[in-house]
Amino acid sequence: MDDDFGTSDAIAVLHELANDAFHGRAGAATELRALGSVLGLLQRDPEAFLQGHVSLPPAEIERLIAERDAAKRRKDYKAADDIRKDLLDKGIVLEDSPAGTKWRRR
Repeated sequence: MDDDFGTSDAIAVLHELANDAFHGRAGAATELRALGSVLGLLQRDPEAFLQGHVSLPPAEIERLIAERDAAKRRKDYKAADDIRKDLLDKGIVLEDSPAGTKWRRR
C-alpha cells in the first residue's frame, strides 16, 4: 500500500469540474457528480445537505417561517424578529429573497 490510488489527482479533477460547472459548461455538473460517486462524494441533494441535521423537523421550521411571514404582513416586526432569533438559536439560518424564505443549518 505504498500508493494512495491517486486520490489527490482525483480531487484535483473534481475541483476542475466544479469550476467548469460553476462557469456553466454543459454537462460538467453531471460529470462532477458521477465522478464524485467513485470516491463516495457529492451524492446528497444540495438542499438536503445545506439543511443538514437540525433539531427541529422541517415541517416545524416551515410552520415557523409561515408564522414569521404572517407577522411581517401584520407589520409585527418584533414577532418576526423573535422567530428569526429563536430559529437561529436552534442552528437554523433564514435567508429572505423576493422568491420567499429559505432555511439552512448554521
